[in-house]
Amino acid sequence: CALPISRIYGGVEGEAVYIDTEGSFSPERCYTMAQALVKHVQASAARREQQRLMRQRQQQLTTTATAATTTKSLVPSWFNPNTILNGIHVFRVHDETSQTLTIKHLEQFIKGRQEDCLIQKERQ
Repeated sequence: CALPISRIYGGVEGEAVYIDTEGSFSPERCYTMAQALVKHVQASAARREQQRLMRQRQQQLTTTATAATTTKSLVPSWFNPNTILNGIHVFRVHDETSQTLTIKHLEQFIKGRQEDCLIQKERQ
C-alpha cells in the first residue's frame, strides 16, 4: 500500500491505475514527474509555513517568544518519488482481449489493494 498524497497538498489520498495499450508508458518520465511533484509540494508547504509564521509574528508583535523557522521538515519523509511510484499500477495490454480482462478485474484488484492497506494500517 503506497502512502497517498494528502488532500492538504492537493492529492486525492489514493493510488492510480494506468492501462498501457500502446507500450508507451515511460517509468523514467514518471519518476521525473514524481520528483517535480515532491519539489512542488515542499515549496508549497514552505510558503504556507512562512505565511503562518508571518501571521503569528503580526499577532505577537510585543511578545519575544515568536516561533523561529522550524527545523523539522514540513513534508513527511515518506513523501518521495519512490513512494509516489509505488502507488502507480501499470497494466500493459497487448490486444482487445487482455484489455477487456484487465478492465473486468480492476474492481477485484482495487478491493485487494484496499484490504492490503487496512492490514498494514492495523500493524502500525
